[in-house]
Formats: sequence, structure tokens, C-alpha cells
Amino acid sequence: MSGVKEKRETNFLVGIFGGENFEQRNLIGQALGSPGTKSDIQFYNRLDAGLGHVFCALTPVDYPDKIKPFLQTLTITNIHLLVIDLNIGLNAAIGEVLVGIDLHHQLHESRVLVIITGINSKTEWKLADTTKKIENILSTTSLKGSEIEKRKLRNM
Repeated sequence: MSGVKEKRETNFLVGIFGGENFEQRNLIGQALGSPGTKSDIQFYNRLDAGLGHVFCALTPVDYPDKIKPFLQTLTITNIHLLVIDLNIGLNAAIGEVLVGIDLHHQLHESRVLVIITGINSKTEWKLADTTKKIENILSTTSLKGSEIEKRKLRNM
């Protein structure tokens, strides 16, 4: 060989899930990479050459109206972010996402992070109760012990 040293890259495939909160999922996706192809699934891509990391984040665009993009995103990715908007709270769409992520986690040992967003002066009072409810729900699944992050997102 000509002495060319090959650098290994680590790939991160991140699925960003939630209910009717595409705007918040979009902001999280943009934090992980530049928006790319968008149809039923929005892609975000970034190469961090310094770290040798490639980030590819995906979020289903029309979920919960369309289930297929949700299932495709779930299958393609191995790191799952569940975004819960405190303004909306826990609902059927979040329950459906939890079931899908739990089943995928049981089969493929994916990594899971729950992110609570929409925290502001009008919703802060719901934060402790919602966090407790999420912890109780997760404790009955294979996702028990998953980390719960609480974030105020800018540009909303």
C-alpha cells in the first residue's frame, strides 16, 4: 500500500419520534445535522470529520396520520429519541410510539432517550407529574431505566 492511513468513522442512526410535534422533532433533527431529503421521512445529515462521526437522524413527517414512515424510521435507526411535548402531554400517539420503541428495543437492544419539550412558564407546573407518569410507564417495559431529559427548545 502507499502508506495511506484509513480513518474509521462511527455511524449514528437516530430516530426522532413523537406525536403531533413535528416542529420540535425538526429542531432536534437540525441540531444533529443539516436537513436533507424529505418525503414521508425527513433526513438530517452531518459528518464530523474531527471526531470521525457520521450522524444521520430521521423523523416521520406525517406521523401519527401515517404509520408506515414511523415503522420505517423505527427499523432503520438504532438510537431512538421519544419527544414528548408538555403542551400536548401523554396521548394515544405517544403510547403507540412507546409500544413500537419497546418492541424494537426487545428485539434489537436499541438505545432510548425520552426528551420532554415545550417547557415554559405556562407548562412548568405539569413537568413533575408528567415525568413521574413517564417513569411509571417505562418501568413496565423493557425501556425501564431509560434516561429522561427535560429541554427548553429555542426558535419555537
